[in-house]
Amino acid sequence: MAGPRWAVVLDGATPRPGVESGCTHGPAWLVHRLASELSGRLALNEPGVRLPLTDVLAASIKATAEAHTGTCALDNPDSPSATVAMLRWRNTTTEWLVLADSPLLLDLGNGDLSVIRDDRVDRLPSYTTEAVRAARNSPGGFWVASTRPEAAYQALHGETQRVR
Repeated sequence: MAGPRWAVVLDGATPRPGVESGCTHGPAWLVHRLASELSGRLALNEPGVRLPLTDVLAASIKATAEAHTGTCALDNPDSPSATVAMLRWRNTTTEWLVLADSPLLLDLGNGDLSVIRDDRVDRLPSYTTEAVRAARNSPGGFWVASTRPEAAYQALHGETQRVR
């Protein structure tokens, strides 16, 4: 999804076979709801005061989680989740945020590209269901957009000079 000065890519995580999410909703519901929350907040922030992208994502994750508190076990580490890649353009800079393994390629000009990639999931010592569950949205593990707003503050984020 995109607006005049921002773009967001969300990728819902397909649950592993046999893993119970504790939720009546799947990744598609989460992605659609999170997309709506993000686009609303990003649109409201144009062109006035701009919240940091981490705050925009945290508020959007919180609102999405609150939308299914009565039907889902939000403390289940296997709750539906998504990766996030966000860009927002200012006059002279581009802000970016990456959460989980959806990378960004930034054109730095003169044919130079910068790859921004969160590789924490690549560094897990084990990929068993139990190991992934323990590492998901945990210090020393990897972070995804799911039910914990604090995941937004674990995202890679920054800004670079805007190429015109």
